[in-house]
Amino acid sequence: MKGTKSLRCFITTPFSGDFRNIRGIIADALRDVGIEPILLEETIAVGTSILEAVQQAIERADVIIADLTQGNPNVMYEVGYAHALGKPVLFIVQREIGHVPSDIAGYLYLVYEPSRLDELRRNIQIWATRYVSKSEEEARK
Repeated sequence: MKGTKSLRCFITTPFSGDFRNIRGIIADALRDVGIEPILLEETIAVGTSILEAVQQAIERADVIIADLTQGNPNVMYEVGYAHALGKPVLFIVQREIGHVPSDIAGYLYLVYEPSRLDELRRNIQIWATRYVSKSEEEARK
């Protein structure tokens, strides 16, 4: 992965509760495999509306990771915007707390335990490594 253009991933989760920690774990997992995480709280510019910052972050991203655990309307908006732009989205959801809406259930998604975030990290790294390999393969075509 060294020497290639770094892929970027926008991470969207609810901003409440322990989701800040979850965003950090996902971001670290992505960095470990050579994907640049885009976290809204780290990229929003002074004087920019949140909506504009979100749209710009999604536009810059190659792929999106979205936590659907709470059915958060902001996360769902961001997923809709990403889909409208044709961006691939990996969905994640907490076991027994969240659910995947029927319109999204046909897509790949990861289920995780909030008490086993090391497992979420590993699964994100496995998925991200495969995503990078596929992207590099497509770039060679």
